[in-house]
Amino acid sequence: MTVELDRELDFAPAAAVQRQMWVVDRMDPSSCVYNEHLAFWLDGALDASVLENAWNDLVAAHDALRLVFAVRDGELYQAVRPQYRCRFEHARFDSDEPALSWGGQLVERRYDISADPPTAIGLGAVGDNRHLFVIGFHHAVMDAGSIGLLFEELGARYRERLLGLEPSIEPTAVGYTDFVAASQTPQFAERVEALLPAVLEKLRQPGVVSAEIPGDRDRPAVKSTAGRLAEAPFPEGIVPRLRAFAASHRVTPFQVLLAGMGSLLHRYGGQSDMVLGVGSSGRPQEYAEVVGPFSCVAPVRLRAAGSATFADVVDDARDAALRLETDQFVPFSRVVSELVDGRDPSRTPLVQIVFNAPPLQFAPDVLDGCRLTSARVPRNRSRFDLLVNLEWHGPDVVGTAEYDSALFDHSTVTGFLSDLGVFIDAAMSAPALPLDAVQLPARQRPPGSVARFAGDTAAAPDQDSDPITEGGSARGTRLEEHLLGHCRDLLSDPAVAATDDFFAVGGHSMVAARLIQRLSEEFDTEVPLLLLFENPVIADLAAELDRQFPEFDEVLAQVAGLSPEEIADLERLDPDHGNDHETAADAAPSSSDGPGRVEQQVDAVSPHEEPFWLMEQFAPGSAVNTLTLRIPGRGPLDVAAFTAALKDVVARHEILRTSYRTGEAAAAQRSVAETVDVTVEEVVAGSESADAVAERECRTGFDVSTAPLIRTVIVHTDDQAFEILLSCHHLVMDYWCVTQVMLPELSAYYRQHLGGPAVDLDPPHGYRSAILREATWRASPEARAQRRYWRERLDRMATPALSTDRPRPEVSEFTGATVGRRLAADVRDSVAGYARDHRTTSFAVLSAVTAATLNRRADGAETVLMCPVENRRQIVDTRVMGTFVNLIALRYTFADDLSLAGLVQQSRSVVRGGYANQSVPIAEALGSVGLENVISSGQGQYCVLNVFAADTGLQLDGCTIEPGTVVPHPSAGTDLELSVTESAAGLALDLKYRPSLWNASSMEALLDDLEQILRALIDDDSQLVHGAIDRSGKDLLDPR
Repeated sequence: MTVELDRELDFAPAAAVQRQMWVVDRMDPSSCVYNEHLAFWLDGALDASVLENAWNDLVAAHDALRLVFAVRDGELYQAVRPQYRCRFEHARFDSDEPALSWGGQLVERRYDISADPPTAIGLGAVGDNRHLFVIGFHHAVMDAGSIGLLFEELGARYRERLLGLEPSIEPTAVGYTDFVAASQTPQFAERVEALLPAVLEKLRQPGVVSAEIPGDRDRPAVKSTAGRLAEAPFPEGIVPRLRAFAASHRVTPFQVLLAGMGSLLHRYGGQSDMVLGVGSSGRPQEYAEVVGPFSCVAPVRLRAAGSATFADVVDDARDAALRLETDQFVPFSRVVSELVDGRDPSRTPLVQIVFNAPPLQFAPDVLDGCRLTSARVPRNRSRFDLLVNLEWHGPDVVGTAEYDSALFDHSTVTGFLSDLGVFIDAAMSAPALPLDAVQLPARQRPPGSVARFAGDTAAAPDQDSDPITEGGSARGTRLEEHLLGHCRDLLSDPAVAATDDFFAVGGHSMVAARLIQRLSEEFDTEVPLLLLFENPVIADLAAELDRQFPEFDEVLAQVAGLSPEEIADLERLDPDHGNDHETAADAAPSSSDGPGRVEQQVDAVSPHEEPFWLMEQFAPGSAVNTLTLRIPGRGPLDVAAFTAALKDVVARHEILRTSYRTGEAAAAQRSVAETVDVTVEEVVAGSESADAVAERECRTGFDVSTAPLIRTVIVHTDDQAFEILLSCHHLVMDYWCVTQVMLPELSAYYRQHLGGPAVDLDPPHGYRSAILREATWRASPEARAQRRYWRERLDRMATPALSTDRPRPEVSEFTGATVGRRLAADVRDSVAGYARDHRTTSFAVLSAVTAATLNRRADGAETVLMCPVENRRQIVDTRVMGTFVNLIALRYTFADDLSLAGLVQQSRSVVRGGYANQSVPIAEALGSVGLENVISSGQGQYCVLNVFAADTGLQLDGCTIEPGTVVPHPSAGTDLELSVTESAAGLALDLKYRPSLWNASSMEALLDDLEQILRALIDDDSQLVHGAIDRSGKDLLDPR
C-alpha cells in the first residue's frame, strides 16, 4: 500500500506505537480493533452549536487532534494539518436504546487515516434536554487519558462561548509530535536499551506463564477480534475500604486492585507465576499534559501462589507497579520480538489478559447547565482474551470487560468480574489468609488448562519456586552507605560512622521513626521499626535490612547506574501508576491551608485532643494543659521582626487559629478563624524578675473558646539578654510541633523580615486532614493489630496505685508542686554509654530506673508508667502543626530475683513494643481491658515520664539562642509527672506531684532513690533491683 505524501504537509516518521497499530490494522482491515471511544449522557439545557465550537477550539490547540497519516515504501508517516474543523454528527431519537445503538455504529466505522484526522464526534438528542455525546477516535491519535485532559479545557471553552466570549486559541507549547521526535533520538534508544535487559530477565524466569482463565469453548486455531462487553458491580461502597486498606499497607489503590486481579487469576487458572498486560499511561513527566496516544500495554509479572497471603501479593504488586514506571517506556513490540520465537495464531503475543484500573473520572458539572454521566455503547471487538477495566463512581466501582466471545460465555465474564470485587473485598478484610482460603460465591466456572507463553510447550516447573531470588550475590556496601547518609542527615552530624550506635550518637525514638519511615517510603516497603531497636549499630542494621530486603540493594544498584539526567527524569515521574495518584496521604482531602482552598469540614475533636478537652471540662481555664517553653538568648533581638514572623506562622497554620466550644450533647467542637489577633508582650525587668514572669505564664491557662491558644512574652533582662516565653494549650500543639515545626518556621520568617532570603516552605499541611487520615487508619488491619497488641499486653493489669502520705480526696485536686534534681554531664554520658553498650536507648534506661523507683512505693509486683509519644506515623504528619501526642503504657513486672541488668533488658522490650504500637489512643488501649476510668475519670492516678531534648529549633539571626526548658507549672493533671531534660549541662529532673497526696520530703526521697538506682545500674548492673538502694533507716514516706 502506497499513499503519496501531501507535499504541502510536513510529514515525519510515526511513533513506534502508531506503527504497531497500523500493522495490526493491515492484518485485519475490517476489525476496527483500535477504534476507541468514550460516551456520556448530557442532561440539561445543552447548546449543541456552542459545544461543537468549543470542541474545535481544542482541535486548534492540540496537534494530535489534527494528525493525518500516509504510507510510503512500507513505512508509516504522520503530519499535522495546520487547520481542520471537526464536524459533529447529529441525530434525534425517541429513547435511549436506539441512541446507544447509533453511538455503537458511529464508533465502529473504519477510519481512513490518510484523509482526515481519525475522529468521529456525535451528538444524539433524546427529547429536548437529554443528549448522547459520543467521542470516537483511532488510538493512533489519542488515548482515554487524553480525553480526561481535554474535558476540563472543554468545559472552560464551552463556558466562555456561552458568555459570548471569543476564546484566544494558541497551540500548546509542547505537542505529541515533539514527543515522537524525541522518541526517535539516539538518547531515547539508548535509554530503551538500558531498560530492556531488566524487563526481559524477569519474564524469562523458569515457570513464568501467560495469565489465562479457562474458556467455555476450545480456543480457535486463529484468534478472532470479535467480542462483546460485560459489566458487573463490585460490592457496594468498596472505595473507602479500598483506600483505607491501601493507606494501612502503604500502597496505592491501583496496587491493591492489581493484587486482587492476580490473585483471582490464580484461583481461576491455577497460575502461581504469571504475566499479564497492564495498561499504563506511557507519559513521561514532561508530556503529562499533552494529548496523544501515549497509553500502552506493558507485560507485568505477578506471583500468587495458593499458599501466599493477599498481603504477600499486594507486596509483589507494589513492586511490579514501581517497576512499571520505567518498564512502560520499553515498546511492547520490542519485548515481543525478543521473547517470542514464532507466533501462535490462536493467541495474542505474550499476554492474553490485560488489566486497567485508572480512576478516570469526569466532573458531572463540567459543562455548564448539564449533568454528565457515563454511557455504555455496544461494541463488537476484542483485542485480547479478556481486557478488564474498572470504573470508579464515587464510593463504588463497576468492572467492565471486553472479551473474546469465541472463548467465553457472557455469564462467565460477568461472573469473573463479580468474583473480582468480592475477592478483593474479602481479602482486604483478612489479608493474612492464604489465597486459596478466601471465600468466593458458589458458581459454575469452566474447566481448562493454562498454556506457556512464547510458544514454549514444555512442562512448567514447580509454580511455587522463586527463581527471582536465586543466584544473588553478597550485598551491603551500597545499602550501608545509603543508610549512613540518612543517619547523618537526620542526626545533623556528618561524622556519624557505620560502626556507631544510632542511639548513642544522638538518635532517639522520634528520629528512629523518621529513619524507618524514610526507608519505607523510598523503597515502598513496610520496614518494621523493631529492626532499628534490635540492630542499633548502623552497619548491623544495614546487614539485617539486606538479609530481609535484598531488593533494596538491587534498587540502589540500578540507581547507581543512571546518569544525573536519568535520575532527574525518574524524580519527575510520579511514583504511582498512570492516573492513580492516590497514596495513603492522598486518601484524605487536600491539606492545603492556602487562600482559596476549602477543606472538608472536620468539627469534632480528634482522639489526640480529647484528653485535653476532658481535662478542660474538669478544670476550665486552669494551667493544667498549658505548655510554657522558656528560651534564653543574647543579642540585638528585633521584636518587630519577631512579631511579624509569629503572625506569618499563625496565618500559615489553621490549628493556630482554632478555638473550641461545647456543641450538641456536650461534645467538643472546633472552629477555625480566618484571622486572629497576634501580639507579643514585652517586659523590661532584671534577671530575678524573669523567674516571676515565667511563673506567671506557666500558671495562666487559656479560654479555649477564643483563638489563638498561644501567647508570647519577651523579657529583656538587660540590654543584650532576653528570654522568650512561649505558652500554648496542649489542644493545639505538642512539644514536637513547637520545636520541630513552629519555631524553625518562625526562624525562617524572622530572617526574611530582617532582609534575608524569602521564605521557601512547602505548602502547609492542615490538622483537619491529618484527622481524616487518622480516621482512615483506624479502620486498617495495622490499627487492628495495634489494638490487639494492647489487649494482650495490658491483660489483667491492675489500676496503678502508689502509697501516699495522705488518703486520696474524693474529688481530685489539680494543685501541684515541683521538686527538682540536677545530675552532672558525666551521669548523662554514663547513661548514654550504658545504653549503647546494651543495645538500647537512654529513654529505656531512664524508664527502667523510674519504674524501679516507683515499685518501692507500689502495692504489688507491677509498675506502670505512662509515657508521651510523638505518634506521627507518616512523613506528612511531621510537618503538621497540632497535637498528635499520645500516651503509651509501659508495664513492668518485678520479681525478687530481678537484677538491674534484667530490668533494662525488660525495659528494652517493653519500650520497643510500646513505640511500635503507639497510635492506639491510651484511653482505648486501657478501655480494652476494662480500665476506662484510669484516663477518662480525670483523676490521673498514674505517673507520666517525659524525656525532653533541650534544643528548641529556634535560631534568630544575629542572636545566640541557648537551650530551652519547659517551665514546670503548679497545676497537676496526674499524681506524678517526672520530666527529664537532656542538655549539655547534664540531666535535669523535675518531679511534679499533688501536695494533697504527698509531702515535698517524700518526693525528695523519691528522687534520692531514683539517683541511687541510676548510679547503681551504671556501677554494677548485676545487683538486684530491690537491693540497689541504701536507705540508711529512712522511711519511704514522710509521716507528717
